[in-house]
Amino acid sequence: MGEGPDDFAQEDRSPQEMNFAALLDQIRKLDERGLANTLPLKVELYLKTSFPFCIPIFAVIGSAMGLGSTRTGGFIGFGVSLVMTFMYYVTMSLSASLGKTGVLAPFLAAWLHNILFTGVAIWVTFHSFSFSRNDASMSRSGAT
Repeated sequence: MGEGPDDFAQEDRSPQEMNFAALLDQIRKLDERGLANTLPLKVELYLKTSFPFCIPIFAVIGSAMGLGSTRTGGFIGFGVSLVMTFMYYVTMSLSASLGKTGVLAPFLAAWLHNILFTGVAIWVTFHSFSFSRNDASMSRSGAT
């Protein structure tokens, strides 16, 4: 069978507790044996690479919101950022669940939330720049 004592001596760790190499090794072993559904593990593996990309996405969103109108208070910006963070995690959980059940491909399930929020970042950036231009033109024309 090709299994040694080390295979049985390993403690069970959740995929979240494993590093990338250990999780990839476990997926390969399970795929070779063909006894287990590795979709949930593959989604977790791809999430390990996709999750760090939320940092530049939210940096762009935050920068764009900071360039927007100064008429809105800081609490509104803080509230919007909390709602966006919550929506990011909801989208990530939903897409991961769809990937683990086989509705979405594991790679797409792990990256879908980043793809969607990259679109949100682009929209917010263009919206804030157009809003800033409108504010600048209104202030030059003397309108308040």
